[in-house]
Amino acid sequence: MTDNHEKFSLYNLLILMWDKKIFILFLTSLFAILSVYISLNINNIYQSSAVIEPANISSNDNLIPDRLGAVASIVGGGLSNGGGSTDKSQLAIQMLQSRQFFRSILNDDILINLLAVDSYDHSSETLIIDDKIYDQKNKIWLQFQNKKQSRPSYLEAHMEYKKIVAANINKTSGFINISVRHESPIFAKEFLDTIINELNKIYKNKTLQDADEAIQYLNQQSSSIAPAVIKNSISTLIEGQLNAKMLAATNQNQLLKVVDSPFYPELKIYPSRAMTCILITFFGLIFAVSIVTFNKYKKILLNAIK
Repeated sequence: MTDNHEKFSLYNLLILMWDKKIFILFLTSLFAILSVYISLNINNIYQSSAVIEPANISSNDNLIPDRLGAVASIVGGGLSNGGGSTDKSQLAIQMLQSRQFFRSILNDDILINLLAVDSYDHSSETLIIDDKIYDQKNKIWLQFQNKKQSRPSYLEAHMEYKKIVAANINKTSGFINISVRHESPIFAKEFLDTIINELNKIYKNKTLQDADEAIQYLNQQSSSIAPAVIKNSISTLIEGQLNAKMLAATNQNQLLKVVDSPFYPELKIYPSRAMTCILITFFGLIFAVSIVTFNKYKKILLNAIK
């Protein structure tokens, strides 16, 4: 009986592995060496995070007393009490994930840190830029040298932004957990600070703008309405809008309050080099065993497939 027709069994398989142990060990060792090389060439990734509480500041709707709800409905202008306030947690997450928000915070430094990083130098605490992508000396994006577009679009950068920025709501506490991952622990922390501050700034400006528009509209309505009772009620509504402006102007945390501030991470969150080496080496072992088994029992395996 030839080797190709030898009966397939666990015992025969173990004997085969022992006979081919030198080949198996050699190939597994190659994968082990490869795993070390790969793991050492993977950039460390650091994560800075923050815990955020939605600011408990009354919205314009809540500044309208119930007794004035009817008047607000009459004069219109979006002043009526809708019976509930906006979920600021969901609003904050939708805002920070939006292309419009990202475009408002995007600048040259952020664009380079998102799309042209090669590695991070811990000794100097600086990012090393990939000179095949971006020429720092001449400030040129090399991949766009011969194109009408001189730099990556904000849409390309936004795709990378969504990979490194994460936000979720803790269903128990209602707080928002926001995190940024990057090769540079400094950029991760400072970029997270920028995101939080810009979210509050945009929401604050929107609140001030809405209050100004509401006051202007109410003044116009007041001049065209005769009954004194309604005019007095409109004056109260205007007072509420002025109060909203005051709160927005004097409070920097109009949308979000920081419970646990962003920090400079000291320990990497990725990769686990030991696990990378173990997985690649294990794959090498399986690969070596598969080659030996297939060469020994290839006729049986091919007949089984047919």
